[in-house]
Amino acid sequence: RSLEQVRDLLKQHNASDRLRDMSEGQFRLTAGNNDQGELIHPSARMLRNLGKLRLLFHVYRFWVANDGIVFRNRLDRTSRAFFKWADAWNIKVSKKKNDGRPKVDLPASFRHYVNYLDKRGDRHRVSIHVINDADIPNARRQIVRYITKACRIAENVGRGEFTGNYES
Repeated sequence: RSLEQVRDLLKQHNASDRLRDMSEGQFRLTAGNNDQGELIHPSARMLRNLGKLRLLFHVYRFWVANDGIVFRNRLDRTSRAFFKWADAWNIKVSKKKNDGRPKVDLPASFRHYVNYLDKRGDRHRVSIHVINDADIPNARRQIVRYITKACRIAENVGRGEFTGNYES
């Protein structure tokens, strides 16, 4: 009897079993267009890349928290803050094995760059050489790419498109 009541309620609100038949709601969310120009449903691309999206949203959160600072200092503070938080989070989650919470994807570029920042002290230039098999300028460039992608996703979300095209 309860199932029948639920089905009746769903029919009253024009809800259906098929995802494509459901209404789009007030804010239409898309994941861009495919090669044929058709809209990609957000669930098609987003669900496969949830780990990467979580990484980008967390990086963006720390980027926004350090607003109003010169770019180089903002990048350094964002990298340190994100690395410190993500490393602590992953340790916390690994201690609670049955918790079910996922670890944060922590790219090696953050670890290498933050270790370099800690070693260089107050000097302002990023050296060109490799430290302990870590190419520091490339690690820094990769972090800038993560921040750029995260900012593009935030802009797309502001326009109602999630996650949108941010690779170009």
